[in-house]
Amino acid sequence: MSSGVGCHGNQNVTCALKILPFDVLIERRLEGGEGNGCGQKDGNANRCIIQLAARGGTLRIKSGDNWGNMRRLLRRHEVSKLSGDRSGELSFTQEQVEQLSKTLVGTISLPQDSGYAQDRTTFMSAFQHFPQIIIHCENFADVVRSIRFSREVGLKPVCRSGGHSTAGYSVNDQMVIDVSAINYVRVDPDAQVAWIGAGANFAQIYATLDLYGLHLPGGDCETVGIAGYMQGGGYSLTSLMFGMNCDQVAGFQMALADGRIVKASRDENPDLFWAVRGGTGNNFGVLLEIEYRLRKLGELWGFGFRWPLDSDEHAAAASKALYVWQNNFTGNAAPPNLGQEAMLCRTKDPKGNGFGPYFMIRGACNGSEADCRKALKPLLASAPNAKQRRDIWRAGTYTELSEYLFNYPTELPPGVPASARSLAKSHIVGRPLTLDECGSIIGLYRLPHNADTFMGIEAYGGAINAIAPDANAFWHRRANMDVFLFSFWLQEDGRAAAENYVREFDRVLQPLGNGCSYQNYPNAQIQDFGQAYFGGNLARLLEVKRQYDPDNFFTFPQGLGRLMSQQMGAAAKAR
Repeated sequence: MSSGVGCHGNQNVTCALKILPFDVLIERRLEGGEGNGCGQKDGNANRCIIQLAARGGTLRIKSGDNWGNMRRLLRRHEVSKLSGDRSGELSFTQEQVEQLSKTLVGTISLPQDSGYAQDRTTFMSAFQHFPQIIIHCENFADVVRSIRFSREVGLKPVCRSGGHSTAGYSVNDQMVIDVSAINYVRVDPDAQVAWIGAGANFAQIYATLDLYGLHLPGGDCETVGIAGYMQGGGYSLTSLMFGMNCDQVAGFQMALADGRIVKASRDENPDLFWAVRGGTGNNFGVLLEIEYRLRKLGELWGFGFRWPLDSDEHAAAASKALYVWQNNFTGNAAPPNLGQEAMLCRTKDPKGNGFGPYFMIRGACNGSEADCRKALKPLLASAPNAKQRRDIWRAGTYTELSEYLFNYPTELPPGVPASARSLAKSHIVGRPLTLDECGSIIGLYRLPHNADTFMGIEAYGGAINAIAPDANAFWHRRANMDVFLFSFWLQEDGRAAAENYVREFDRVLQPLGNGCSYQNYPNAQIQDFGQAYFGGNLARLLEVKRQYDPDNFFTFPQGLGRLMSQQMGAAAKAR
């Protein structure tokens, strides 16, 4: 997307250029005789065309300006002066950061800047970090220059795409390489392939894919960034039909710790290709672009059920409904044409009179209404009052249903304020549960907790489990479901209760789980996180880490480099 304006050589003429939302290019084209900048020797023979696309505003360039002046006018951010009394606390000098700024298309945020407080925040406000510098990269070159700068000044960077790490790992106290502006989506509809910039979120991705009737398994939250989501595996409502998001990847480009940009696919850097698909972000490099295989997907049939939990009798019925659902719709029993999730949360009652706790099932069938009714037959036949508990039954595209299923009758959970803080935890379950075990999960949710707190149950099986656990780094291919929790609090005096509810969640779910946890719901309290997230793939992941980032340049509290250091320490003690 660009705006082209011809600037003719009268020194009294000023060209007004509207700057568009995304950076694309600056181009000079001279036609005819000799010209200097935008001036014309003969008054009309030469023409300078400037194509611009950047962030909002209007730029005015005199037709006689030279290109150096235009570069300075184009810069949207000049780095601020370091505070004299703070400069000793930073790892870089004014000269170093100014030199970096001159080389970037993107912008720099420093602690003294007015926008710094917003720039350092992420989706999970429970975790507060104060990086020395945040670099908002707008192209691949910005990323490479950021890596070189961090090496020069001795800072350890973390990568941020959407900033949704549930353990706060999208930011640290040193340096953030933010790629959210690298957010293009290019599609070849005939080949059913997309190339997606690492910073694109699902609102941007689906808006483009919907134009072509193509689909990529993705997240229900529109602001999640593709890079972190894919590298953690990427569960989707359609994963039972098509697999995890990382299973759709045909290749990618990544900037390594030494500043090189490499491509990875089955034929090129195959070990890196294997590891990044499920091995989590900020372990091997900065993801720049992902190439995806897409799928044709037409209209789906959406469905929803909910059982109230406001009495012992209702809770017993909900326990039976959960038991029937997980026995017939997860693991080896998962129907191939259904995508579905269950959850425990508060929402409005069917008449809209008030809020209460519910066990809910939300899903979609890749087929007709009749196909959906046939696939749901075990639930309709055996779950208590299933036909009466059905609250959604309608057709729609994936985007329409994804929006509707998780926002009816209210947003699920409803109305969580922006100031809310939360902790997340996940337990992978590898077997069908008994009726009593299902009852223990329902009973857990009925314990006192913050009204915003919710539990989700993501069904595994189908296309997720159709490939081997070591086909890529996403290990959880023999699971039945992932049971996860978001425990909220609003004021600081509510933190202890929220943390205690996480412990109660562990008390109930740990005996039911297989010892693993979904790496896209990280929790800092998991001690043996390598085994929990990566299982039998851990040893190979560590080998790939040693190959591509031997100095552990990319690191975070639950990074593979921490496990490398532990191994080296244990080996040294053994000697």
